[in-house]
Amino acid sequence: MDGNLNNNEYYQIITGYITDFEVFDSKRYFLKSRESLGLPSIDLSEIGELELVRYDIRKEIHSLQRSSKIVTHDIVEYFRCKLGDNLIEGVFALISFKEGDYVEMVVELLPGGSYFAFAVRRAIDHRLWLHPHATSGTQALNKYMKNKSSAIYGTFFITSLLGVVLLVYSLMRMISEKLSFFIILYIFLLILGLFLVFCGYSLISMRKNRSRSGSKVADKIFATLGYPNPKEIMVDLKTDNNKYDFYKLTSLYFSNTKGRNKVKGALWLALYTNAPAIPSYINVIHTENNLEKRTGN
Repeated sequence: MDGNLNNNEYYQIITGYITDFEVFDSKRYFLKSRESLGLPSIDLSEIGELELVRYDIRKEIHSLQRSSKIVTHDIVEYFRCKLGDNLIEGVFALISFKEGDYVEMVVELLPGGSYFAFAVRRAIDHRLWLHPHATSGTQALNKYMKNKSSAIYGTFFITSLLGVVLLVYSLMRMISEKLSFFIILYIFLLILGLFLVFCGYSLISMRKNRSRSGSKVADKIFATLGYPNPKEIMVDLKTDNNKYDFYKLTSLYFSNTKGRNKVKGALWLALYTNAPAIPSYINVIHTENNLEKRTGN
């Protein structure tokens, strides 16, 4: 197929076996390597959600400096490889795909003819590397908060009903045992007031969260890979269709740093249960066929 229906909604996909694989543990080394290869300069902060990564790095450096620790690594890793004759670069956390792996890469064309990867899917172990901060669609949080608010409203209704029952029961006891009406009423109102404060705080928090949106990059990644309702996907939360659930991998380590420290970037690597078929309207470049021809298989 010549191209995608709408480049604003979909990326491209390149499939094949990884060759000429390199990993860089800092932005400086990565950009220096690009320069030595004569590749056009790029501003990483203008790609996807990498501006947020720069903010994360600053926060991490500040935190480490306050604790008198030495900053020895970035919170993400940078890579370059080839699928067939296509040069592909990207930024992920916990890169463990390697030379010779068969992968499907969700990519976008860069100036100069190379590609930038926004997701890497390795079918052999069901791992999906996602672009930093691109694990939730733009409607996922609203859907989650809507479900959460429904639960709070339901709890409030049930508690209010129980409160009314308790008040009636207390009045009956007051009449039969001549207890002080004001003491019973005070206790009831105190409990009800505390609950109302809790509900109010929860609803205010949800309204604040609603103002935050997910990632448009995530929308495009999941749409390109063929997931239903891509804007409603939130990795590590149950979906309406359990067939395509995701689970975050949060206990892994950097693949090429000496300290092998745990990092927040682990949240951008997911384990998926099943993968949908890539839609027919997505532009897919299959390079594995070219490799088989070269090797005579």
